[in-house]
Amino acid sequence: MSRSTTMTTRLEPELKSRLDRLAAATHRSKSFLASEAVREFI
Repeated sequence: MSRSTTMTTRLEPELKSRLDRLAAATHRSKSFLASEAVREFI
């Protein structure tokens, strides 16, 4: 099992709404999608 840590971030309401919709459409958690986005960016 991979190790992870928790991070809190603030999002603009529209960005959170987009993340909510993407999570629902892809059947992935918001946490998974955010982690993937950070991984790709960094």
